[in-house]
Amino acid sequence: MESASMKKPVLLIIFTCSITLAPDQDKCTTSHKRVARGLSVEKYELPDGQRMTLRLSPGVFAPQAGTPAEAYGSELTKVALSKIRPSDKEIVVMGAGGGYSAIGMAKVLGVKVTGTDILPEAVADAQFNAKNNGVGDLTSFKVSDLFQNLPGRFDLLVFNAPRPVTRELLLRTNSPRETEEIMQRLKDSPDGNRFDMEGKLLKRFLEEAPSHMGPDSRILIMSDANIDVLMPEGLTSRRITE
Repeated sequence: MESASMKKPVLLIIFTCSITLAPDQDKCTTSHKRVARGLSVEKYELPDGQRMTLRLSPGVFAPQAGTPAEAYGSELTKVALSKIRPSDKEIVVMGAGGGYSAIGMAKVLGVKVTGTDILPEAVADAQFNAKNNGVGDLTSFKVSDLFQNLPGRFDLLVFNAPRPVTRELLLRTNSPRETEEIMQRLKDSPDGNRFDMEGKLLKRFLEEAPSHMGPDSRILIMSDANIDVLMPEGLTSRRITE
């Protein structure tokens, strides 16, 4: 049966991060900031040289300064900025976390950006950070499970997608026993919202996105290099980098 995501052509511009999960280490988690207790502050330099400071509550994610994750986040912001057109009215950052991409785009180009996240504490941090970085009037943030609270259409959507983890992919580099250990460890992890087990969230995103798109809408996804194995037939993707 044809999925909803195949009824309309979708251009997906995928910015990928090549990461392999090993039984004893999640290399992706080590590059992100998750604070077990208390607030944390991260300071960044944006593509145009401006400075940005983010406050992060426990459990709220943003790229950790000085790590590969910050380099990926910075490159994603650059690519997103290059895709903005003068006619764009609705720019959305989904999975906004503490506001890194949304605030960065607003600061560099002075464009209005809507950010969403499923975590209320992330939205609260992003709102605080936007005001603290001088772009409170250009940004808005709301709690939303994918498109739940985004009823309209978008021109450009930047999706900070949780990393898809599937048994099929893990078995390429791990034994069956190691694969089950990794799956269980990630399922039980306090960082579990950073992983998309069996790609279920991505599949739902691809099914819901077309009804929110116009003829010139673009989607920019930051995700794992193996994301293509989860793509339905009929979707067009273009890889930015490995």
